[in-house]
Amino acid sequence: MKRPRLLIALILPVLGLLYLLTSTLIYASDEGTVITKPEKEAARRNGVPDLDSGGQRPKTLLPPKESAKDMLEALHPSDPTLKCIHLPATSNFTIQLCRSTEHCGTGLFAIERKDKAKILEKYYRDSIGPDAFQLLFDGPQRETPAVWTHKGDCLYTLPFRLINPGKYTVNLVHTFDSFEALVEVGDPDLRVVYDKILVDYKMDVCDASCQSFTAKRIESMRPTLPLCSRTEPQQGVYLRMNFETDRETRKFDFHKYFYIAEPLGCKYDQRFELEDFATLGKCHNKNNSILLHGDSHLRVSTQTIDARLAGHAGTKYNPKFELIHAKYYPPDTTITTAELTLRHHNNNVLFGDNEKIPPHSQSLPNPPRHATLRPRIPRTQNRLPTPRPIQPLAHQRKRRILRPRQTPIPNNTEISFEFKRFLEQLVEGHPHRGWDDNLNVNQIEATLYPYDAYVFNFAAWALQSERLGGHYTVQRFQNALDFGTDLLTRVNSLRQVHFGKKEVDVVWMGITAFPVQEDRRYRKEGDWRTNYRMRVLSEYAEKVARRRGFKILNTFEGSLPWTEFTKDGSHFDSTPAMDAWVDEVFHKLNLCGYSP
Repeated sequence: MKRPRLLIALILPVLGLLYLLTSTLIYASDEGTVITKPEKEAARRNGVPDLDSGGQRPKTLLPPKESAKDMLEALHPSDPTLKCIHLPATSNFTIQLCRSTEHCGTGLFAIERKDKAKILEKYYRDSIGPDAFQLLFDGPQRETPAVWTHKGDCLYTLPFRLINPGKYTVNLVHTFDSFEALVEVGDPDLRVVYDKILVDYKMDVCDASCQSFTAKRIESMRPTLPLCSRTEPQQGVYLRMNFETDRETRKFDFHKYFYIAEPLGCKYDQRFELEDFATLGKCHNKNNSILLHGDSHLRVSTQTIDARLAGHAGTKYNPKFELIHAKYYPPDTTITTAELTLRHHNNNVLFGDNEKIPPHSQSLPNPPRHATLRPRIPRTQNRLPTPRPIQPLAHQRKRRILRPRQTPIPNNTEISFEFKRFLEQLVEGHPHRGWDDNLNVNQIEATLYPYDAYVFNFAAWALQSERLGGHYTVQRFQNALDFGTDLLTRVNSLRQVHFGKKEVDVVWMGITAFPVQEDRRYRKEGDWRTNYRMRVLSEYAEKVARRRGFKILNTFEGSLPWTEFTKDGSHFDSTPAMDAWVDEVFHKLNLCGYSP
């Protein structure tokens, strides 16, 4: 029995690397050895441009596709296709850098603990390991790998994939030990190690023959790129700016970081960026309405969404509004600000110096929206009115609907954000918890009735201190998410039956990563937010969302490279990470109704 297992163990890594070889996305050059016909066909299936008539294999392959991610995770430093070098060791760890001999920009860092006494029991020794790490690449691309594995016996691997050639600076931080990143028993105060075991290590990726990817080059490739998925999470990349486009200059002027977010290997057809607003602003004629429920990460995302829908560059002033409500009108709409004010369509939306409110006697041509700052709203009035449903179809008019008569308003896009920390909108909306007598349906079905899309998230507060309602174990998180999304799925399935309306477009916004800094106040409050936990919950939530038929964003991977650059030690507003997932959520929502 041992010999067949040994053969399988030897063959599997080879097969994995062969699979990796056929999963490349972009060829960096057209010189090299002869490529065979089956390889050409495999390359064509994987979206690789046809090679020249000479059938030449490129010197450099850039980069593995998402389908090769599992192969990266399976790599071991002893794999014969990896070439490893030893880096300076610390008192606790040995470190190796292992690079693929076949794939440019691909490899892993292998970290091994010297003192194995930290391994307390077999399960942890084989499956998890007591330590946690964070790896950051800075250079032509900013990257923090979201994939890491414990190979057993305190050997850890952090595989990476870099698509841009050039000189990189690498920092590796030992963040937690003694299973602190995952422990769920007792009432522990999270102890952060934060020991930099590799500091400003310099490494080269590829050589001068490899072509770099820039925002301008990707823009020139747009006509030939496929459309990004409307449903699955999109891999992205943070490319160093060359300031060749107006978009790069504008982004840098706003957040002062030298990186710009781009999707990998595909294109978005609507981001509502300023450069495209003259065209995309007309999509407000589609009369889309969007409800957003979630935590403060979704709140700051909503404030960025608001700025884009209004045709503004955004603001760095992000107060803690628990309610945000706004309507946005097409460029050819003319409506007086007095009418807008009387309608109370907009609460707690932000505006900059370029959006002034004229006197009520004036007409406001081309208005994106009317904005009202929170200080001008009495606290007792800082509540959104309950959305009034539209008149149902004839065969549903037996359902009693109470609503005041209202004057028709112009076409618009509408958003409403409500601060929800623990999926309470779904738990309390269950038939045994809440019922709407007007519509004769459960509360969450009545809440979703006026809306076309629903965006939600959940996890940050679930891992807060117990005093703040957190300390959710993985099992408790699973139970809450399963319960809430099951009800949401049932509500969606009944919309056609009850109201003759199509299903709500549900978007799972994902779970953001969290900074690892030892001097934060929250570390003294029993906070459980670690990126190891966040990754586990993120992967499980994606499986649930996929099973329910929801659209998915992976904000964990998108935010991980920027965890050390948050303004307040938590949120990602005014960083390229926020740009990345707001770009993607607009593509997922498809407010313009472009092709699926």
